[in-house]
Amino acid sequence: MERVDLDAARPAVSPPWMTRHAMAYDPVRRRCVFHATWLGGGASSGDTWEWDGSSWASNAVGSRPSDLIDYGFCWDGNLHRVLMFGGDFRNWGALSDTRTYGESVPAVYATAGAGCAGQNGIPALAPGTARPWIGETFTMTATGLSGIAVALLGWSDTMAGPFPLPLELTAFGMPGCRLYVSLDVQQALAPAVGRAQWSLFLPDRPSLIGLTFHQQVVTAAPGINAAGLVTSDYGSAKVGVR
Repeated sequence: MERVDLDAARPAVSPPWMTRHAMAYDPVRRRCVFHATWLGGGASSGDTWEWDGSSWASNAVGSRPSDLIDYGFCWDGNLHRVLMFGGDFRNWGALSDTRTYGESVPAVYATAGAGCAGQNGIPALAPGTARPWIGETFTMTATGLSGIAVALLGWSDTMAGPFPLPLELTAFGMPGCRLYVSLDVQQALAPAVGRAQWSLFLPDRPSLIGLTFHQQVVTAAPGINAAGLVTSDYGSAKVGVR
């Protein structure tokens, strides 16, 4: 049997002694959310704390249910938020309230469109394990690359200069391929075994919250078409805050 040890963590700050508590893991924000309705000794609380793997942080929320017992507390994978349901008040009055807890501005990444095939199949984009949060590094992975590649970042997925998007590229020697993003930033990639990553550090600036940008990759594919190039699908990112 594999041995598993329980090691004592000693964070600089910890929640006070509390009872009537529950905890759920938020896989989007990669934090454990801890909620308690009574302080030790019987005083009402309603505190919410977050554990990020190394430290605790108290999170003041506008509506803080307190004095509750026997409430449900779990992660809702559809809403991408922690869900709290029901419970009894101290005077045994049952509730049917539903409350949710999560980021105020979610970080989102989604792909759309379709690439065109090269020697290694159809190039495709996928986010890494992280989402585009301010103050963190966001990494995009491109697969199916058949040669050197260029990553494109655009602020628009509707216009590229005078051209409406998506733009069919047959006239540019790339039949069946499409440009989905405006050409605002280009970054050379060095693929290894058909894969490459592009990492972007998103500064911890409030002005970036809610910013949307789009990504696509163009890769060399000698002999596939007249241009010797193929394109991937594209990804759209919305910068969020934890």
